[in-house]
Amino acid sequence: MALAVKPHAPEITEPDPDNSVGIDMGSRFFATLSDCTQLESFNKHLDGIDRRISLLHKKLDRSLPGSSNRAKLVKKLALMYKRKSDIKRDRMHKYSTKIVRGHDVIVAEDLQIKNITKSAKGTVHKPGKNNKVKSTLNRMNLNESWGEFFRQVGYKMKLKGGVFVQVHPKNTSRTCPKCGCISKKNRSSQPVFKCVSCGYSANADVNAACNILRAGRLLMALQGSKNLLDPANNQRSTDARASTKIRDQSSDQAPQK
Repeated sequence: MALAVKPHAPEITEPDPDNSVGIDMGSRFFATLSDCTQLESFNKHLDGIDRRISLLHKKLDRSLPGSSNRAKLVKKLALMYKRKSDIKRDRMHKYSTKIVRGHDVIVAEDLQIKNITKSAKGTVHKPGKNNKVKSTLNRMNLNESWGEFFRQVGYKMKLKGGVFVQVHPKNTSRTCPKCGCISKKNRSSQPVFKCVSCGYSANADVNAACNILRAGRLLMALQGSKNLLDPANNQRSTDARASTKIRDQSSDQAPQK
């Protein structure tokens, strides 16, 4: 006997563009939203587990193949990896559900995660620099599982009937929202954004999230808001990375006055 499955009805029929938020991903905080909300990093909950996993691997390397001690270490390692996975999955669902419930339109960066977390060793002809620091940063970024977070936000927004847009991340952390100046010097320190042209200052992560939201709104305007707000088209645009660059200027030059 065949059972008829009733399709899921979206919670909203027409997303409200004003009920939107931009998201800046990071390692100091898991994510910072354009409304100033900051979500705690996974690494605070995983550092202890990572240290235990590293210690168990060292003991495993010194153990004798086929010994009962090695078997115990393998079992402990499997349990630690499962615990780590469970913590990440639980917090990921909580974060993604919280953001989706509160907004009709969500804009995030279209991050090239493989490039961000590529090996710190480099090549024989071009060896990497600060390998230990880069390796630690890679581990912290991989712990955050940004790709899985984007996947969850995407499918939850589709079920809700909302819109999830990803935009090119270029210059989102360097752009002044007041005067449009784009400069590396705007980020003289990690937590603070201060424009070298007009003096505007703000939390660096919040400023980046606001720029991401602005880029998403620009993309929606360029491609047609009705087309993007149609839940049937609720997916990352193939030309989003090319369509949402924030003002193509020299990275170290203030705009002409």
